[in-house]
Amino acid sequence: MNTAHEHGQFRLAATRALAAVYELWMVLPLWLLAHHIEYVHVAAAGKWLALAALASALSGAASVWIRTVWKQALVSLLSAGLVGAIVSAMSDLSFFGAIPLFLAMLLGFTVGYRYGWAGWYWTGVGVFFAISSLFNIVPGWNDYSSLLMFGGVVCLAAALFASNVIHLRKVTYSSDNPRRVPVEIKRHNRFFVAGLLIGALLLAAGLGSLIVYAIKHTVVALIRWIYDLLSRRPKGMPMPEPEETPAPTPVIGEGEPLPDWSWLINLLEKITLVVGVTILALLLLWGAYYIFRNRNGFWKKWFKWLSALLRRSEKAASASGFTDEESSLFSWEEAKGRLRRSLLGRMLGRKEPSYENLPDNRERARFLYRKWLRDRIGEGYGAKRHLTPEETLADAQVWRASKDKRKKAEPDSNAERQLVDVYYRARYSQEEPSDEELALARSKRSGA
Repeated sequence: MNTAHEHGQFRLAATRALAAVYELWMVLPLWLLAHHIEYVHVAAAGKWLALAALASALSGAASVWIRTVWKQALVSLLSAGLVGAIVSAMSDLSFFGAIPLFLAMLLGFTVGYRYGWAGWYWTGVGVFFAISSLFNIVPGWNDYSSLLMFGGVVCLAAALFASNVIHLRKVTYSSDNPRRVPVEIKRHNRFFVAGLLIGALLLAAGLGSLIVYAIKHTVVALIRWIYDLLSRRPKGMPMPEPEETPAPTPVIGEGEPLPDWSWLINLLEKITLVVGVTILALLLLWGAYYIFRNRNGFWKKWFKWLSALLRRSEKAASASGFTDEESSLFSWEEAKGRLRRSLLGRMLGRKEPSYENLPDNRERARFLYRKWLRDRIGEGYGAKRHLTPEETLADAQVWRASKDKRKKAEPDSNAERQLVDVYYRARYSQEEPSDEELALARSKRSGA
C-alpha cells in the first residue's frame, strides 16, 4: 500500500513539473517581446529564463510534499535569493534576475491549483495569438513568426486534448478518479480530437485555400463553357464591327498632390493618450477614496483573506482504503449510466466484453467475480467499497442470512468461496487459473 501511495505521489510530482514548464512555455511570447525593449539585456534574460524553467519544474514537483502557501512562498524567496547571490557572484549576471526566478518558483508551487482548469490551457493560445498579431503588425518584428506559429500550434493541441479530457471526466463524474472512464471511450475520444486537430492544421497550412481555389475555377470554367455554348454563331455570319469608344474625359484634380493628414493622426494619438491617462487617474482616485471610506472593514477583510491564502494547504491524498473490483464496478456503473444518456455515449459507447471474448483466464476470473457482485447488488445487497473480496463475501453471507424470505435458491457457499479463492490467485498471485477451475466455479454459481 505504501509503495502504491509513493508511486502515485511521484507520478503527481512529474505531472506538476511538466505543467510548470508548460506554463512558462505559454508566456514565452512575452519574453520574445522583451527582446525589442531597449533596456533588456537579451543574453542575460535568456540565461535567467533557463534557470527559471528548471526552478519552476522543481517547485512543481516539490508542491506534492510542501502544500502550505506560506511555506511555498518562503522556500521560493530563500531559494531564489540564494541562487541569485551565487549566480551573480560567479558570473556577470545581475542579482535582479532573482526576481523572475522567485516568480517562476511561486508559479511552479501553485500550478496544482490551475492545471486542472480548461481555461488555463486556452490562456496560452490567447497569448500566442495576441503577440503573433502584434509582431505581424509592427514593421521589423516578424523575426520570430515561425517560432510563434509552432508554439501556438503546441498550445492549441494541448488545449484541445486537455479540455476534452477535463470535459469527459466532468460528464462521467470521475474527476476524483480518472480510472473510472473506460479505456475504449478515452481512446476513441483522443482519436477524434487528433483528427480534428490535424484537419484544422491542414486547413491552416493551405488546404482550405486550395479547395476554395479549385471550386472557384471549376465554377468559372463551367459558366464560361455555358456562355460560349449559348453565344456560338452559325457559320457564314459576319462578325460585327467593334464600336469606337470615345476618349476618356480627364478627371478633375488628377495629378494634384494629396493633402497631408499626418497632423490629424498625431492629434488623435495625443487625445487618446490623454483620455487613457485621465481614466486611469480617475480609477486610482476612486479606489483610494473607496479604501479610505471603508478603511476599517476593508483592511480587516484584506488581512483575513491574506491570512487564509497563506495558510491554505492542499488536502493530502486521503487513504482510499481497499480498491478492487467492487470499486471499479461502482465506477463503471456510474459512468456508464451518465454516458449512455449523453451524445458521447451514443456515439462511442461500448458494452463490457463478454466472458468468451476475454483474452485470458485471469480476466475471466475477474469477470466472474464482478458478475457475482452484480448479482448480489441486484438482489438488494449494499456492497461496501472499502471491504476486501473475502470481507465482501462474509458480509454478503451475513446479509443473506438476515433475510426472512428468499425468492430464489441461494448459491452454494463453497462455490462462492472457491470463486473468491480463484479470483485472489488471478488478481494478486499473478497465477492463471485452469479451464477446469473456471468451469467448476462458473457452473456451481447461479447467474454466471
